[in-house]
Amino acid sequence: VLEKKSGVDLVQLHESFGAVTVDGNSKNYIGAEVTSNNTAELSAIAFGLQWILEQKFEKPSKVVFRYDSEYAAKSVQGHYKNSKKNLKLIAYTQGLLTKARRRGNNFAFQHVKGHAGNHWNERADLLARRGCMKGIY
Repeated sequence: VLEKKSGVDLVQLHESFGAVTVDGNSKNYIGAEVTSNNTAELSAIAFGLQWILEQKFEKPSKVVFRYDSEYAAKSVQGHYKNSKKNLKLIAYTQGLLTKARRRGNNFAFQHVKGHAGNHWNERADLLARRGCMKGIY
């Protein structure tokens, strides 16, 4: 249990890490043009959505994505319209979000300040570094 909110237990269901793939010929390519903190956050949201879509939950879920990249979260939600980079990755991730919502899942996006001691943000940064070191493509 991560925390209790309004009498409901919030639990962490999944944790993973990996590298951003920019090679369009790779089976792991999902549209990233460059490796950056923004493409990493966009890719993390995409992989989280892929995982949710692969699960056989008994009923729709409420999912909270906590992020420190406002660019990534706003791009996925369609609130950031001026992006000139990562268009394929953004479109891919938006498609996954739409598909997951059609299954009845409810999504919230919550900003957390990066590098400010937030336990889960620090955990995400650790996993990001681990993915870079392992070079999982």
